[in-house]
Amino acid sequence: MEADLATYVVFKEIDGDGSRLEEIVPIIREKRGWVRHHNGNNLALVPPAISKRVASQFLLKKLRTEHPGRPVIGYGDSVSDFSYLSLCDWWGAPGNSQMTDLVVSAVARER
Repeated sequence: MEADLATYVVFKEIDGDGSRLEEIVPIIREKRGWVRHHNGNNLALVPPAISKRVASQFLLKKLRTEHPGRPVIGYGDSVSDFSYLSLCDWWGAPGNSQMTDLVVSAVARER
């Protein structure tokens, strides 16, 4: 709860790599528009009101109005970050991240 408002739910596997969290996924009934995000040993349910993409769209609209032509650079480490990074002119990720692992494996499959 934050300011008496249920904002999101997080399940955490403390003594493991997060693989056991998959066992509870079928139990969770996703609500309309809610997003399930599994990253390592955390499993989160996020309501549609909380969206990095929507927040980025809002800020970028203002930025591009005030400073047209200014490049936008984004940075993220999780696959869920692609939702807003796709709005950026350039984006990056740390070498040891979920995003980098995904990109490296996709490139390897193409070879």
